[in-house]
Amino acid sequence: MKNFFRKVAYGIGPNEDIPSDPLNWALNQVDEIPDFSWKGKIYSEKELRKHYRDWVYGDRKVLRKKYKDNKTLYKTHKDILRHKTGQKFWESLEISIRHNEGINSNHPVLAKLWMFWGNFFAISEKDFLANYSTGAYQREIIRPNLNQTFEKMVYDVTTSWAMIHHLDNSESAGPKSVTASEDWRRKKKEPATINENHARELLELHTVSPKAGYTQEDVIQLAYIMTGWQHRWSKKNLETGNVWFNSEYHQRGKKNVLGNEYKRGKKALAVVVKDLVNHPNCRDFVAERLCRFLITDEPTKEMKQPIIDAFKKSDGFIPEIHKAAIKVAFEYNDKYKKFQTPEN
Repeated sequence: MKNFFRKVAYGIGPNEDIPSDPLNWALNQVDEIPDFSWKGKIYSEKELRKHYRDWVYGDRKVLRKKYKDNKTLYKTHKDILRHKTGQKFWESLEISIRHNEGINSNHPVLAKLWMFWGNFFAISEKDFLANYSTGAYQREIIRPNLNQTFEKMVYDVTTSWAMIHHLDNSESAGPKSVTASEDWRRKKKEPATINENHARELLELHTVSPKAGYTQEDVIQLAYIMTGWQHRWSKKNLETGNVWFNSEYHQRGKKNVLGNEYKRGKKALAVVVKDLVNHPNCRDFVAERLCRFLITDEPTKEMKQPIIDAFKKSDGFIPEIHKAAIKVAFEYNDKYKKFQTPEN
């Protein structure tokens, strides 16, 4: 059973008793989200976003202008700003919180699945996200949704500050939106155009996968639905403001994604997310990813089916999806070897 403990968790520690019922030991860990085992202070996303704001504003608006003719002084004061805003500190703290959860938590199975979903809805290191935002995103968006529905998780991820920044959705503006006809765009020669990044990842990596057969036009139409979801920008906060729906950037008219029609407005995103997560290809994609994480890189249809069935029967309730995946991992435990990443 040691392989099972390593596949669904991080093994059994030298001072831990080996569970007499490994399957129930694992199943009993996924219903509730416990408090963190970390005993130090944990900073909120908003607190860390303020530090990020101090960094980007201080660098872009102050230091670059003040020391534009002296690269040496610019570098010196940029390092001081790094220290002041904790740029090199927050990432280390977040990794410590994350690893402590794997080592010391009483719910190591949930901690392992937390890593899975964090990777499923991954964000990049763009613009110091790893330093200031990734840890809080993992803690405040991914982890609290581990006992919610997949639909809620997808919606919360999609509208999170970190994901909108990672995929540039603030830069997306409908060509038929209110802002498209504003004078400043003509003067600056900046026509309103959509940014497809967020829509493409929502389809490709977060829900239905390319197996659903969506087209480039589906990507464009979904990007139209997502126009208006952005950071509230200001001269003081730059891009670090809260996420909001800016109707002036939203594409007018009806949209069509995978054969379904959607009305204009803020509510359309929740409706399209609901349709995407209930698409058969989404259930298959989630099942395949879980099997790859827990069992083997080449999962079979027989492995995936119990997870797909649990997804459908529970309306995407993540604890039930987890339990089905754990049962499948238990069933196939001695039939496959699974390479673990260095972090695991």
